[in-house]
Amino acid sequence: MPFAEWMPRLEVQVEALDSQHRTLFDGINRLWDAYQTEDGPELLAVFAFLSDYADRHFQDEEDLMGRAGYAERETHRMLHQDFRARIQAF
Repeated sequence: MPFAEWMPRLEVQVEALDSQHRTLFDGINRLWDAYQTEDGPELLAVFAFLSDYADRHFQDEEDLMGRAGYAERETHRMLHQDFRARIQAF
């Protein structure tokens, strides 16, 4: 059973972002599997991938929100900043 399961209700109806979100969920599940099996090299590799991929995804999402004039862009950007800080803390 996956740690994090993608569900259609999570879709934002922008295929590029939905695809990135699914990739993030897959990465989180790979990270969980590596943790559960105590596979240190895989754990580090997946964590590095997720850290880089999340950063690129956040930038893509913030750019799209800006172009669309999304009213909650700043609030959402702050959530991204918080998540980036948490990743760096690890």
